[in-house]
Amino acid sequence: MAKPKALAPFEDTEVASVGIKLAGAATGLADSMKVDPVAYKRGSRLNLLLVVEVDKVTHEPHDRADEDDDRLRRVHILKTETATFLADDVVADALQRHRDALKQLDGQTSLNDDDGWDDDPE
Repeated sequence: MAKPKALAPFEDTEVASVGIKLAGAATGLADSMKVDPVAYKRGSRLNLLLVVEVDKVTHEPHDRADEDDDRLRRVHILKTETATFLADDVVADALQRHRDALKQLDGQTSLNDDDGWDDDPE
């Protein structure tokens, strides 16, 4: 697996991580339920596809608990345009690939060249 891409600095400050905040999800979800209303049971696991637009980008402290950490976290504020539910078989392969990628990331704390990532994936 290729190592994650390095993030570009923001105003000469290292950006160490990224995150998202979801705005307007309630409207997108409410609208999606109008198409095919279903009463789900508590504990139901659903696959939800969101179509979003990056509405804003902010930068906040990477680690608020560490006063000596000057690095930033780039946060994408996403505006929900629409949403729909998908069957397990439609998303199974994509979700498994994502789970596998997360397992490979576990324990990785550096993006340095000697961190064990394959720089030349096939």
